[in-house]
Amino acid sequence: MTRDQIAGIGFQHPDRNARPLTKRKLVLAHLLMTTALVICIVVALTAVAIGTARANLNAPAHSSALLH
Repeated sequence: MTRDQIAGIGFQHPDRNARPLTKRKLVLAHLLMTTALVICIVVALTAVAIGTARANLNAPAHSSALLH
């Protein structure tokens, strides 16, 4: 194999200046990330609330019931 054939093997790094990031694209990316974070937090809080509600169903009504 020649040096040119060997140099052609693999992937070429993309040119970063071909599509520069504009302010609009950055704002859209931040908006999407913030929306995804809020959705994840809501899902986590819902799971914790459901777990807490289930734990309270199995607990005695009063702490004095534990003394008898």
